[in-house]
Amino acid sequence: MHRLTLTADALGPVSRGHPWVYADGVRERGPVGELVQLLDDKGRVAAFGLCDEGPIAVRVLGRHPVPLDRLLADRLEAALRLRKSVVPAQTDAWRLVNAGGDGLPGIVVDRYGPLLVLRVYSAGWLPHLPLLTRALAALDLAPTVVRRLGVRRVDGGEDGLVTLSGPDAPDCLVVQECGLRFLVRPAEGQKTGLFLDQREHRRFVAGLAQDRTVLNLFAYTGGFSVHAAAAGAVGC
Repeated sequence: MHRLTLTADALGPVSRGHPWVYADGVRERGPVGELVQLLDDKGRVAAFGLCDEGPIAVRVLGRHPVPLDRLLADRLEAALRLRKSVVPAQTDAWRLVNAGGDGLPGIVVDRYGPLLVLRVYSAGWLPHLPLLTRALAALDLAPTVVRRLGVRRVDGGEDGLVTLSGPDAPDCLVVQECGLRFLVRPAEGQKTGLFLDQREHRRFVAGLAQDRTVLNLFAYTGGFSVHAAAAGAVGC
């Protein structure tokens, strides 16, 4: 594995678990997509990661190098266990991987019923897409894995969906959130189809909505309005 030496300013954040090394934090850069060890000025290994391009030189993956296939399997399984412990009943649309929060900086994966939608925010992951696809399919969570394009610095202005594994995704599908049904078009629109990170806020608003009039000034799919109406709001 190629080795890169961190500057003194970058060593502290990396040692504390920061998931990025900026371009000025290394004395040289490695090829995009290459796994590298990160060293302090005495040659000791501080972390390892994936070389990126642009302002972020390395996406940090951990302290001690492990094979990428094993790392992906372990971290995806850990992310899935966590979601199973917190996702409410009658809900099949939720975020499986939240980038660095799940130890996979530069990657977001959303689940929409029978569909896993991958979004790549780091060019460093592009050479490893086949490996990542196999790891996602091995979770046996959804029959189809797709990649949502539209990240300009990675996708070069392209948009839409690319099927990575399984049957092609439909243009639209219906998913559930807390028993409420929503129409999702994963190939277009904001994010990957729904603002999944607002689920708990929508539930909170629903808890306040009974017998009240609710004005939704920033509706996209109307998620807050639907939750409020289902909870007994008199007007939305």
